[in-house]
Amino acid sequence: MTGLLKIPGAKKPKPAPEPKVREKAEPLPKPSAALKMPGAEEVVVVDGPRRILISEPGMYFDMPSEDYFSEPCPEPALTNTGIGILINQSPEHFAYNHPAIGQPPAERRATIAMHRGSVVHRLALGAGKDYSVINAPDFTGADARSARAYAERKGKVPILKGHFEQAQAQANILYGHIKEVLHGEPFLSEVVVAWKVETSHGEIWARCMVDAWCPTLMRAVDIKSTTDASEEAVIKRMVDGGYDTQDVWYRKGIEHVLGCFGRVAFTTLFSETKAPHCTHPVSINEAWATSAWDLCEEAAETFGRCMKEGRWPGYPRETQKLAPPDWLINQRLARRFSLESM
Repeated sequence: MTGLLKIPGAKKPKPAPEPKVREKAEPLPKPSAALKMPGAEEVVVVDGPRRILISEPGMYFDMPSEDYFSEPCPEPALTNTGIGILINQSPEHFAYNHPAIGQPPAERRATIAMHRGSVVHRLALGAGKDYSVINAPDFTGADARSARAYAERKGKVPILKGHFEQAQAQANILYGHIKEVLHGEPFLSEVVVAWKVETSHGEIWARCMVDAWCPTLMRAVDIKSTTDASEEAVIKRMVDGGYDTQDVWYRKGIEHVLGCFGRVAFTTLFSETKAPHCTHPVSINEAWATSAWDLCEEAAETFGRCMKEGRWPGYPRETQKLAPPDWLINQRLARRFSLESM
């Protein structure tokens, strides 16, 4: 097993820290200290924020999330989020939302749920953006809004005290369940994986960020906060959220980097946001994984073609003749039969 982990820049796995009860997270390492990764070029300034350009496939540790999401690869890379946009929308939507291709708004205001999810990640994994607890019932007051704006300017996640306490309770339980999934083995948090994928249009870059990676078990864990972690709800979220493609995309990426094809496992760990904060670890079977990988390959081919041609088309420009879906036909037939029987 140890032979598989001789990756440039890989650090020895250390147990993730126990969540601490604190009003404020310890400061993250400064980029100059945290980003010493072989294969990485000099830190450059692109449109303001500092980021790393990865020059070779591998696993990268201690990369701040803002650098990852600003595109650390030397060329635009395909992610699972991008796969969902290419499959469900269009290349034009993909290009607009990609930090290295389009020009999306500089700031997209995160929702309260997104902020809480970020804090849960920070508390449970010991990695991620720092946060600032705001002692107010909501953000309607001038002081609370001012505190929120100040935290955002400092690159921190603003969270109300009541929401922080809920996030803390969720994270305390979640951390214990992560350890159960990994049988108590040590894990690394927010590991960035970058690799290359061959398409019929040429080679493309791909990347992902793994919430928790356990080298001993060769298992990756991704955390999803949800209001309902029942089996029925989880299956729906796996499809609607693109978590099935995430499963195979992450596994293929890690296997490519480590050269251990077919040996990496992946668990999606759903965590309920309300007490008692139950969790539900799931993975997809081979049949589901095969269909999900088909979508990944379709998106990779589309991405490769668009990169080669430099064109990112939207929806069809000509008027489309639409056919009714089966559910609509059945609904209309049922209505007709109901009326005829009256």
